[in-house]
Amino acid sequence: MEDLGSTTVMKLRGDENWANWKFQVRLVLLDKGLLDIVTQGRPKELDAKKEMTPEDRKLDATAQRIIGTAVSESVITHLLGCTSAHAMWGKLHEVYEL
Repeated sequence: MEDLGSTTVMKLRGDENWANWKFQVRLVLLDKGLLDIVTQGRPKELDAKKEMTPEDRKLDATAQRIIGTAVSESVITHLLGCTSAHAMWGKLHEVYEL
């Protein structure tokens, strides 16, 4: 389990706990103001910008850490080529969403 402040998130093991893991991680991302950067690739207020600022990159790095540290070793292999939290989230959906 990954300790994210006062929240503990189970490790994603694959199909067996995907729905519960996704729910828990989504709540953590929402609480930390990172859900938009994960689901849309950038916060809503940045839609007009063409590039991510250093602050946006830091938010993305935090979201990547939350996702990347809450998966098992067998799952992490799917994420090795991902360069953003949005790409990681998309890859996990591609692999586990029915």
